[in-house]
Amino acid sequence: MTDTSKKAVKEFVQRWTGKGYEKCESQRFWIDLLQNVLDIYNDTEYIILE
Repeated sequence: MTDTSKKAVKEFVQRWTGKGYEKCESQRFWIDLLQNVLDIYNDTEYIILE
């Protein structure tokens, strides 16, 4: 894992630690993870959100 990847993971964890109600935030959580940690910007090709 590169230093950039580690930084992205740490920032993601900090953003989501203690964050609101899981059901209300789930779509934003997954989009954030895909885009900002995994660098996947065409996320609708990979997941279907309810």
